[in-house]
Amino acid sequence: MQDAFVRAFKKRAASGKAMSLVIPLNPVPASRPRVTRWGTYYLKKYTTWMKQAALFLPEEKTSTRLSGPVAVLTELVVKKPRTTKRSYPQGDNDNYEKAVWDSITRCKAVWDDDDQILLNVTVKRYTENNEEPHVRATVIAL
Repeated sequence: MQDAFVRAFKKRAASGKAMSLVIPLNPVPASRPRVTRWGTYYLKKYTTWMKQAALFLPEEKTSTRLSGPVAVLTELVVKKPRTTKRSYPQGDNDNYEKAVWDSITRCKAVWDDDDQILLNVTVKRYTENNEEPHVRATVIAL
């Protein structure tokens, strides 16, 4: 199954029906909304990341905007903390995905809404030697 997906992904990417986006920021998972009697808000770390990510994404609707079903391959390269016992980043993949997909949805240049995603693969890892933290999202039309 995985090999078939990779082959299909490469075929679509080679046909020009794919978009690759890079956000050169350390990925952060989306926080849960906090509800108070004065309103709803997200944690500052998440809202700051969303604002900064918007600077690296296309700003306008383009002719390459995808309106049908899509598949997304997301690579999250997270800066390793000074001390950790883990060999992989902490945080749920779905929360990292939410942050990335919400920022892509807000730019309105890639897709109409993230509910168009029918298939996704997300990989998270720590940075390697001299590598900067970043997010790479490859979106293909199905």
